[in-house]
Amino acid sequence: MFCVGVALGLVTFGDTTFLTYVGWFIALVICNEKVLQDAKRDLQLKNYLSENTIFLLACLGGWVYGAFIEALVVSVLYQFGKQLIMQVTQWSMQKLDELVSHQNLGRRLVKENEEMVPLTEFDIGDVLVVKEGETIPLGGKIIKGKAKLDVYAIDGSDVYQTSKIGTQVFSGTVVAEGYLHIKTTALYDVSAMSKIVDIATNAPISSSSTEKIINKVSDIYTKALIIVGLICCVILPILNLHDNLNYMYLGIIMLTVSGSFAYVQGASFTLLAGVAKAFSKKIAIKENSGLDDLNTCVTIIYDRFDGIETTEDEMDLFEKIKGLHKSLVIFNDGPVDLENDEYTIYNNYSVEQKLEVMDKALVAGPVAYIGDNSKDIALLQKAYVGISRGGIKDKKVIENSDIMLMNSDLNTVIETFMISKKQKYITIENIFVGLFINVILMILAVLFIIPWWLALVIYLIEVVVVLFNTHRIIDMK
Repeated sequence: MFCVGVALGLVTFGDTTFLTYVGWFIALVICNEKVLQDAKRDLQLKNYLSENTIFLLACLGGWVYGAFIEALVVSVLYQFGKQLIMQVTQWSMQKLDELVSHQNLGRRLVKENEEMVPLTEFDIGDVLVVKEGETIPLGGKIIKGKAKLDVYAIDGSDVYQTSKIGTQVFSGTVVAEGYLHIKTTALYDVSAMSKIVDIATNAPISSSSTEKIINKVSDIYTKALIIVGLICCVILPILNLHDNLNYMYLGIIMLTVSGSFAYVQGASFTLLAGVAKAFSKKIAIKENSGLDDLNTCVTIIYDRFDGIETTEDEMDLFEKIKGLHKSLVIFNDGPVDLENDEYTIYNNYSVEQKLEVMDKALVAGPVAYIGDNSKDIALLQKAYVGISRGGIKDKKVIENSDIMLMNSDLNTVIETFMISKKQKYITIENIFVGLFINVILMILAVLFIIPWWLALVIYLIEVVVVLFNTHRIIDMK
């Protein structure tokens, strides 16, 4: 049927008749069968302005205009482009998945041989092997090995513990030095690490403020182009077909590039990449809006560990936070008072006094609070973004934290802000690139310089570029 339609169109092409239109219409319908099915589904879901539906309107306009061959070429390019975008999307998702999937595997000792297996396959009594630098994924008792243990993620302790045979260890503990053989006493489903992995993999459950703005702008942009495109394709030719026929071609291009896929998809992947990258750095983001909200904070309140003297690394951290161009407030609970003219410091304040300081800071704008564990829950609750250091076994800490740091390295604090900042810049870049390309496309279309098929190719390239740009978050060092 497709070949018959094309043949009929070509045979009568030199002397356009009713049969010419019939032939090319048959060819277009068959060529766009998949698009028609998708458009039908969109209409059933009451999505009347879907990309599939608008593209079919553009093809119909091209058919009426008489751009038969070009309409067929555009149809093929459109469907090829959708497949290309799908492949890039799947590849991007695989890269995101790789950042978190390694947390679901563990070394099981079987007859003196180690094998990597999913943590869900471990049974109570199995021997788990954990090497230097790795996180203990399942709780159990140490039966062999010697190691220094970093329990920061468990209770916020900044002091390494020395392992002993028979000692109970918890999931989330890091083997800082040495190695361990652990006889598991708990299944993965009830482990603290499983909860954190769930948080990371299921974080994008709500739209961030940036995503909402992009969706709104995209919706306005799409509707505006559709309205202008329909005016050019329908209204102007009806008023004066002879003088306004060329405007139909302009309208076809506008309808074709009116989709907001590049903005919406780019924003979604940027948020996902930020969450996944953070988790690879042992930063658990409870919701995708956490990193986005962090950018809006004008004040950072840093609550130091109790009873720990100030270190050079900590002073370097204060300097880096100051470089973020945000107000820094430091709560110091000893053992000695901290004094530094460069920072606002409050020594040995009670929780009630700290809450009063936060209330004053909130007057200037959103506040990010970085606290220890359960004693700081009231402050985590009041802050616009609550960041907890350690305490993943404490249910209340998890419930009241927007972001959880599971790494005792102080650089993790600044890395959280840097990922947030990178995510913001990538989003802005994607919007700018998309708008710039579309404005150029519209100018060229209005001047009748660019053909319909080339406009579609440029639009598809724009979508791919936006998706690839998101990978810069994944590839951050």
